[in-house]
Amino acid sequence: SPPPATGGRPSSPPPGLSPLGPGSGAPDASEPLTLTEDAVGGEIRIAGAREVEVASTAEVMALLDEGERARAVANHKLNATSSRSHAILIVRVSNAAALDADGGGGGDGHAAASGKVTKGKLMLVDLAGSERVAKTGAEGSTQKEAHAINKSLTSLGRCIQMLAQGAGGHVPYRDSKLTRLLSDSLGGSALTSLITTVGPLREHYGETAATLKFGQQALKVENTLRVKEGVDYKLLCRQLQARVDDGVREVERTRKDTGEAVAAAESVANQAMDRMREMAIAEVELTVAKTGAEREAERARAEAEAAKAEAEAAESKAAAEADASNASAAAKAMVDSERVKWKKERQEMLAANTALADQLEGVLELMKQLNEQFKREYSYRAKLEEKERNLKQLELKLHQQQQRQGQASGGQWATIGDSVGGASGS
Repeated sequence: SPPPATGGRPSSPPPGLSPLGPGSGAPDASEPLTLTEDAVGGEIRIAGAREVEVASTAEVMALLDEGERARAVANHKLNATSSRSHAILIVRVSNAAALDADGGGGGDGHAAASGKVTKGKLMLVDLAGSERVAKTGAEGSTQKEAHAINKSLTSLGRCIQMLAQGAGGHVPYRDSKLTRLLSDSLGGSALTSLITTVGPLREHYGETAATLKFGQQALKVENTLRVKEGVDYKLLCRQLQARVDDGVREVERTRKDTGEAVAAAESVANQAMDRMREMAIAEVELTVAKTGAEREAERARAEAEAAKAEAEAAESKAAAEADASNASAAAKAMVDSERVKWKKERQEMLAANTALADQLEGVLELMKQLNEQFKREYSYRAKLEEKERNLKQLELKLHQQQQRQGQASGGQWATIGDSVGGASGS
């Protein structure tokens, strides 16, 4: 069976991860695996297995894919790609809570000596399926592999049966390397999940019944979880400091949100003033347009009257040739008078338009000044009120934070003082 991947940082492929096999630091798949027991913790390890440090889930998945590619498969009557080995992925996690972020213990070695270190192990196991040689038609090396697989599964079944009885009897973990390697997961302090797969076909009823019986026996196994917890006062101090930092960031975020609210209020006020200015301009333009239309109508009437006068003068000239000179002079005088009157009215109209334009500019300037004054007063009032609210909130949060820090610091120093006193007495 290929060696288990024990977690780690890949080196190529993905980049930097060397393939499993001869020359990679892993035992040869054709040689029997050698299991060793740790003298300190009693953990079972595989001699020569490669352990790699990992920093992300993607790197663990890369190792899992690499181990999957190294698995041996064979073709027989029931499965074209039948697994010829069990596969195990072991991920070990260590957490030194008392150590600083740079790996040190604060410089005096006290934190590293007294800090809590928590270790965990995740084992993902893919067991090869139980097979009957009579159905698979396996021959030669494939038949030998099937016997070895069935033997290891039988040993696993016996261990689970003894654990399910709960009588405290001997559990034969050493009957196979598989059960010895999985002894922590089977009867230790681990949280174990078992997934069994069965086939729906009638001709596989025997294998299905055996698999279900195996799963039913496994349900009766009860493991007791044991977790050792300690208190790391330096870690507690760092957590309190993190809370203080969070409070500071919350104050900054509140200040930023307040500034955005003031900006939004100013934007609304500017939009209202722009709308009022547009309405005033539209009203003035409407008045100017109305006055201009009336002036144009009066000029058209004057021109019509002048044309009518000229026509009457022409008729008078044609009717009375004798008084042509007098009639012509009278008509000319009347026409000149009308023209003078029209020019005068036109000048008055132009003067009125100029006055209206000046009035419009004055109104716009006055509205602009009013707008600026309104914005200054509104901004000053909003900033003054916001500063008063922020000052009250900051004073309240600072008072509460000082109380919490005083209480936490008092409790911590009291505990440390008791510990030092006890050590001195000893």
